[in-house]
Amino acid sequence: MSFPITVTSQYLHYDCYGSGLMDANCSDTQQIYPVGVKVGTKEATLNCSKEYTPELNWTMIEFDRCCKPDPGDLCVGDYVNVGNPLNTFIFYEYCIGRSSCRILQVQRVDTLYLNCDQTLYYAQTTFMAMEYDCIDESKILTINANKGVSSEPGGSVHLQGHDYLVPSISSTITTSSCSIETPSCDSTISIEVLDLRLASDGSDCKQTVTILYGYRITNFTCVNNINFTRFTVGSEHNYLNVTFSNSMTSNGGHFWLGFRGTRSDVIRIDCPAKLPVTDCNFTTTTEPTTTTEIHTTTELDTTTYEVEMTTTELDTSTTVSDTTSIESLTTNSSPDKNSSQLNTTIIGVAANPTSPPEKTANEDFEENIEISQTDDAVGYEHKLTLRDDFVESIEANSRDMKKTKKKKRKKKKGLDLDDEIIDEENHRKIKKKKKKHGREIDETNDDHNLTTNDI
Repeated sequence: MSFPITVTSQYLHYDCYGSGLMDANCSDTQQIYPVGVKVGTKEATLNCSKEYTPELNWTMIEFDRCCKPDPGDLCVGDYVNVGNPLNTFIFYEYCIGRSSCRILQVQRVDTLYLNCDQTLYYAQTTFMAMEYDCIDESKILTINANKGVSSEPGGSVHLQGHDYLVPSISSTITTSSCSIETPSCDSTISIEVLDLRLASDGSDCKQTVTILYGYRITNFTCVNNINFTRFTVGSEHNYLNVTFSNSMTSNGGHFWLGFRGTRSDVIRIDCPAKLPVTDCNFTTTTEPTTTTEIHTTTELDTTTYEVEMTTTELDTSTTVSDTTSIESLTTNSSPDKNSSQLNTTIIGVAANPTSPPEKTANEDFEENIEISQTDDAVGYEHKLTLRDDFVESIEANSRDMKKTKKKKRKKKKGLDLDDEIIDEENHRKIKKKKKKHGREIDETNDDHNLTTNDI
């Protein structure tokens, strides 16, 4: 049975071991996202049956007392298939992206695995429960869609690699991009990774999901795959570009990302990607003396990005060049299948097509995100590192610009001083001429007066 429980995870489906089924469902216009699967048992003093059958003719009260997990239950834990760990997530796989789960029987495990006192509890669990979300299909796009959708204020939008009614991503999808944007420059977008099971050919990863936000780019590869352990990445920007690259020769792989604004804004997703509607000027936190202007020379390719870089003087706030494609200066173009480090690059972001053709973009620091796994659960640690070579080049450019500006100021000051000297000399000559001319007039008047008196 399924009932609403909380705002974050809307529903709980539960049933008893025996004839019980895990057949959670949403409405026909929604998709299931499984949050967690639990197993457990009640205290033996409640006299619940170890196996449920319809012949028991339980009332709803009796059914809930024995089959529904309660906050006070102490013998409850995450479901793990101890005999075959690879099948632990079969309940997730049978439900994700569907309006109703493919039906599976309720499973049970030894309560010793849950550290239960078997003098108080049965030796085997007697119920199973799935907590799950119901997400509106109208807010979900697949990577190869040809449309856009917007959320409700404060709501979310979603991006999937494929329709989950088909087994996996088609090999015909090689490169596709979508854009996500909030209209407010004061808002940033939170990225929630709900499903990440990218495919390899057995030796090399053949799929990547690249998220471009601001001046940073993060690549997810097969080493970052998760077993339905959702996690969140903050972008610190109001515009994102997500690109999926696929070189599989057969169908395979899955991913599901959710996006939500940090303010109560409407958030929009478009596939294929569009340029930002809101032209937000990002200011730099580094010394505002130099910037790198990135000129578009090629369209986005799956492996190579060509960039022409020049140094110009920085204004108080800068934007990127007007372009319809995305460039990057890659720092690690080939994923290492033995490392869980996410590749990051410095990039330029497409700007408003009505903008002036020559704008500049502040080079930002690169971000490396390292994801580590523990034995019990998958954990993720975000680690920011600075590239020494990049910083040294920025500082060198800064010093060169300072020297150039200083020379210009000195040269200009010298020219101004020469002009002042020339102006002052000219003024003295004019004054001297005027004075001399005045004396000549006085002498002429004296001669005239003398002549008149003589007469």
